[in-house]
Amino acid sequence: MSNATEHLMTGRPTHDPVGSVTVRSLGRARGSRFPPETTPSVADERRNDAPDEDDGYDATWRTPQGENLLLKERDFRLIVVAVGLSSFGDVLAAVALTIRVHDLTGSGLAVAALLLADLMAHVVLAPWAGMLVDRVETVRVLVAVSLGQAAVAVALAFTDSVPLLVGLLFLLGAGATVVNPAVLALLPKVVGRDQTTPANASLEIARYAGATAGPVVAGVLAATLGTGAALLADAASFAALAVAAATLRVRRPPGEAGEEEAETGPRRGKAREGFSFLWGEPVLRLAAVVLTITVVFAVMDNVALVFFAKETLEAGDSGYGALVSVWTAGMVAGYSWWRDASGRGLWPQR
Repeated sequence: MSNATEHLMTGRPTHDPVGSVTVRSLGRARGSRFPPETTPSVADERRNDAPDEDDGYDATWRTPQGENLLLKERDFRLIVVAVGLSSFGDVLAAVALTIRVHDLTGSGLAVAALLLADLMAHVVLAPWAGMLVDRVETVRVLVAVSLGQAAVAVALAFTDSVPLLVGLLFLLGAGATVVNPAVLALLPKVVGRDQTTPANASLEIARYAGATAGPVVAGVLAATLGTGAALLADAASFAALAVAAATLRVRRPPGEAGEEEAETGPRRGKAREGFSFLWGEPVLRLAAVVLTITVVFAVMDNVALVFFAKETLEAGDSGYGALVSVWTAGMVAGYSWWRDASGRGLWPQR
């Protein structure tokens, strides 16, 4: 799932930039103690300095005035669609499965176990997912994993055994752990380094749109046709994601990641540097602690929400889906307000 459990727990869709993506992001933070030469990737440098002979495809198309032409670029539009579909399908599955386990067991422990399975897939497999993306051509990984997720979603649609549901959801989460860094790794190849900021903004819009629509669709389908129909819709979204990925012209050969690792050193050591940097910065350390506490309390809310919607409010499956969507929409609104308030100087700036 597209970090669907974390989305349900924290109210926001997230992605899993792992390996070099995470380290480079930390390295660019203010006051970074990483040497400057470790922050840009070799693949990114090649993307901007010379045509990529491996894929035969050049996506350099920016105007001299820096006009944002991102959505006019075919491959970028496909990536935006892929991100939206992934987020939509992930949260749709999370809501549908939560409803199913609630109806089968009426147990908070069973619902908690289900959501924990998805979360653990991301926690345990994230480092390995990054290595897979770097060692196999990225588009092929994206297509293969998306098809695998579609197959798992079909199996989930016809499963009523709670232990099997938990195990299959772990597999679905494992797929999402690969899809997210794969998409992020392709992005600089499509738009170029100097356009990654507006490109990421567009991806986040697609991600939030999918995560807001997914719960509503899951709730309506579960209420009218059953959770099996919702999960088959989830499978269709993963199949569409595979088709979108297969039609990409851009390619990211594994050799590029190998050259980057040879240039910057072993990635495992970089991850340790990243954690050291995070804990060594007082503001980031405080943010990490606060986020951890927030997630702990959000986990309890997440497990209780389906019982609150269906038993206390008697709102049914569609009501539960609507509550999850409203939570996401509220997070988007809150972030937008905070950003505008900061821009107007209502908050002190460092």
